[in-house]
Amino acid sequence: MTAESRRERVEEHDSVKVCVRIRPLSSKEKQEQTKSCIRITASMDGLSNSNAKSSRDTSFGQSKEPQQLIVGKDRAFTFDNILGTTTSQSDTYKTCVEPLVQGFLEGYNATVLAYGQTGTGKTHTMAGTGFDARGLEKNGELQGIIPRVSEFIIRSRGCAQLILKLFMLLLAISR
Repeated sequence: MTAESRRERVEEHDSVKVCVRIRPLSSKEKQEQTKSCIRITASMDGLSNSNAKSSRDTSFGQSKEPQQLIVGKDRAFTFDNILGTTTSQSDTYKTCVEPLVQGFLEGYNATVLAYGQTGTGKTHTMAGTGFDARGLEKNGELQGIIPRVSEFIIRSRGCAQLILKLFMLLLAISR
């Protein structure tokens, strides 16, 4: 990689990126016939999602254009990426995290922060249900971000021995 292409890569990834993942309705919410109050009015590579089956259940990937989330009748929020209710763990990783990990391996700093209310899917997204400390291959599709990053770093180094320091902070404030 030339110095010029490295500079372009840094400029492309030098700011904070915000990805939002919308969890599907829970069994209880479906049983109570709860309706989602969220609409996604996003574009992906300039294409509107108006032809999608349902803007509430659409999965979006990386877009060069900001994507907008409508909450209720009149609240709009803009994000770099909006991941709909059908987005897989793999697509979440590839869209929001893999570019950071690749930059990290080139010497850049990277942070992934999961934030939200209780029950919104932070632990599922970060750890998944396919993680097993004895082996990362337990259930690949259900793996969260942490095991995917660990596996990517270990495999990309191709070393017989690798010392990896992972710091994880879980902060919960209850009243």
